[in-house]
Formats: sequence, structure tokens, C-alpha cells
Amino acid sequence: MLVPLPAPLPIRHGVVDREGWIAVRGDVAEIGGRLVALWGSERTAGRVVHAAYAVHDGLAWIELPLGAAGYPDLVP
Repeated sequence: MLVPLPAPLPIRHGVVDREGWIAVRGDVAEIGGRLVALWGSERTAGRVVHAAYAVHDGLAWIELPLGAAGYPDLVP
């Protein structure tokens, strides 16, 4: 579930698992959205990969905490 964030541009944010990462990619493609950015970060709990998508009503930003397996490809 994406939670709205206070910003000048509507932004929704959510943390997903591997299946959610793939599902969001498909959902965004289905509505004609576009990948804006892909980046990684390191937190106390471990590494995280982030993806930001431009969608019809703003920006969708998702995070995937990484395990040993890495993250699923965004290319279908």
C-alpha cells in the first residue's frame, strides 16, 4: 500500500517484497507510467533498492529491502 507524502508534487511511498516489486512494475506499465529513477541505499537494517515511477497522478516511490538474493529485474 502506498502512503501519500507531503510534497508539492503528489507522491505515494511504500515498502514491498520481491513479489510486490514485480507487481508494481507491471501495474505501472499497464497504466502507461514510466520509471523515473532507480537507486540503492544502505540502512542500519541492511541494503534497500528504490524505484520511482511517474504515474498519472504524481510519483510512486517503492522500496525493496534486499536479502542475499538481490532484487528482481525491472525488465519484463
